[in-house]
Amino acid sequence: MKKKKFQISLASYVAVASAILTAVAMGIYAMFQFNAHPGHTIRGLIIEHSWHVIVLGFLTYVVLYLVFLYHIQRPIMKLWVKAYAISKGYDDYAEVNSAIKEIQEISDAISMIKAQLKRNEQTSSKENVELDVKAFSSSASNNDTRSI
Repeated sequence: MKKKKFQISLASYVAVASAILTAVAMGIYAMFQFNAHPGHTIRGLIIEHSWHVIVLGFLTYVVLYLVFLYHIQRPIMKLWVKAYAISKGYDDYAEVNSAIKEIQEISDAISMIKAQLKRNEQTSSKENVELDVKAFSSSASNNDTRSI
């Protein structure tokens, strides 16, 4: 049995990483402030900077999560739906227009694949009709010679 791999959304990953970076930066700043201003106590700096870390970390998390959700995760889900529809043979009507260059490039690539599949399908249909016509005419000519 395969062990299930832990997964996290890109939005959450970036938001958590940014919040951790904020916490580390505030810790470094607290050490600098302690050395630069000898009147501060370690306990006071910890309380003051912990509050900053909590507020800034939360705001960073919320803003980054929403930005990634609307500008990356949703377009990627639309791309997945588009690819799934094409794989099942449906004409997809999901257009993905994104300001994110990489997402738009993937969308354009999926559209090119769809167009090529449609051209291949039309070519195959024409070739099949031509083969059927040749098979029919050869069988018809064989029937004509047998009747003689």
